[in-house]
Amino acid sequence: MKKQIVKLLRMAKVLRQSYARPGRQYESGTWWDENFYEDSISDSDTIGPGRNRYSTAYHYASVEALICKALFERLENGPVGDVIDIGSGAGHWLDFYTQLGASSLHGVEVSQRAYKALNERYANTPNMTLAHGTASDALAEVSGKVDLVNAIGVMFHIVSDDEWRETIQRMAGVLKPGGLLVVGGWFGSLDGLNAQVDKQGRINKRLRSASNWKRTLASSGFDEIEILRNRMRDGIADAQPENHLLVARRAR
Repeated sequence: MKKQIVKLLRMAKVLRQSYARPGRQYESGTWWDENFYEDSISDSDTIGPGRNRYSTAYHYASVEALICKALFERLENGPVGDVIDIGSGAGHWLDFYTQLGASSLHGVEVSQRAYKALNERYANTPNMTLAHGTASDALAEVSGKVDLVNAIGVMFHIVSDDEWRETIQRMAGVLKPGGLLVVGGWFGSLDGLNAQVDKQGRINKRLRSASNWKRTLASSGFDEIEILRNRMRDGIADAQPENHLLVARRAR
């Protein structure tokens, strides 16, 4: 019963905020340090202040399982190669792809505090570079091509539709032909849902529909687009972030 209540409350919150006529979009360069990373930077903090550690671990484990499934089906037993991780936060996905044998890693983080913490944590880590800034700006500075771009729980925080499309185009631009894009998010049937609005009426999360994603990816040079639904999401009586998985291949 508790699981059903959590699910209904989550849906009600999204619908309420979507039709609340919020004001402006948030300022991504400062918002995270003002609202999320005031005291510490951990996996739990990347989801929300005071987040339950076990619920956090459950969330990450469920997404990891989907990524491993996608890589198993697409790479078989081949190398994961060079990886760009967008929105590195506390470094969870940098560690994840390191464990999978990534040849090199490039992390991108918009929060100044998180970027500083990442630099301290990975100061002596070989084959890893870090960049501070928005996804679009950081991707524009990438030289060379990579095998995989990872963006878990990130793309819905790009509120501007123009910037969102530009970011997807730049993801395509840094991927080798046949390279993979891995995105964690919602991908439902409704488009442009403002799923998170702060007390000042600033939008900081917008959910795009599966059809919008597929259409935009196809026009940006991607094919083999697949959405993997996270069936574990409702297996815990605690609200989970939007954590389904979309995988696409850069056209060869």
